[in-house]
Amino acid sequence: MNQLNEKIVLPGRETLELSIGLDEAHTVKHWSLRGIGDLEFLKELSSYRKTTVNTIDDFLIPQGTSVFALMIKELILKTRGQWNHPFDEEILCNCRGIPFQTVDRAIMVGAHTPEEVSAQTSASTSCGTCRVHVENIINYRLKK
Repeated sequence: MNQLNEKIVLPGRETLELSIGLDEAHTVKHWSLRGIGDLEFLKELSSYRKTTVNTIDDFLIPQGTSVFALMIKELILKTRGQWNHPFDEEILCNCRGIPFQTVDRAIMVGAHTPEEVSAQTSASTSCGTCRVHVENIINYRLKK
């Protein structure tokens, strides 16, 4: 039996962990989804646990933009080997020294426009060169 585990932690906020047990034919034999978050997050988690799956491709990828939807989407795509985030450097905004993780976390918790990201993180508020990266991350996360 092969065991797959993926975990996402938004420090000081939500945590989501997906564990999948596969047999030799890559059929899902068991899976569990655990999380920590607010009431809305836990409601979505509880509802998602009712999903019936036989293969990794059977895991539904939510189309919403809630924190839970964005986190479970990332976990599933990572498990499938399909997670291809458009930015892979540590610092996103060189003028302000804003790490990529800060911008990505802001998008996951509700900053869904470049202006909202700038207001929450101060990224892209000086020269504006990184704005295209902010837009690409928003588009990737929200599939616009």
